Amino acid sequence: DVSAEMVKLAEAAGVNCVRQGDLLECLRERRASSVDVIFLMDVLEHMTRPEQFELMEQAHRVLAPSGRVVLHVPNAAGWFGMRVRYSDLTHEAAFTPTSLRQLAIATGFASIQCFEDTPVVHGVKSGLRWVVWHVSTVLPRIALAAETGTLRHILSQNMTALVWK
Repeated sequence: DVSAEMVKLAEAAGVNCVRQGDLLECLRERRASSVDVIFLMDVLEHMTRPEQFELMEQAHRVLAPSGRVVLHVPNAAGWFGMRVRYSDLTHEAAFTPTSLRQLAIATGFASIQCFEDTPVVHGVKSGLRWVVWHVSTVLPRIALAAETGTLRHILSQNMTALVWK
């Protein structure tokens, strides 16, 4: 992590494998095909477009042949995606499944799959949130289907993607 504060918080939580540094520099220093998985949680949106391309190119270079990148980014096509995009002055971008696919393919990746970040059920309250989410998104999905011909839309404000080398 680039933030010394975040590294200290990780260590305080018992996670001692986090180190402070620049992600692009770290990837540039790695051997080709030396990593199985790269996890980028809320990273890409903080980078300029050229940095995003370099990051994905470097990720592709260091990943083993069957490697993958796990991404979590603001969803510009989501119901409240722009809330996330503009909630942090350090955000440079938000993505759609299409724009993420373009970035992945342009940097050499073979395939990508995007997923909605729906509420996770772990109790009564979160179970209620899950039900409300699924019921409240029915009408927007139908409206989008009328225009696009598909029900496969990601409406959550963030999305997760798996990108395979």
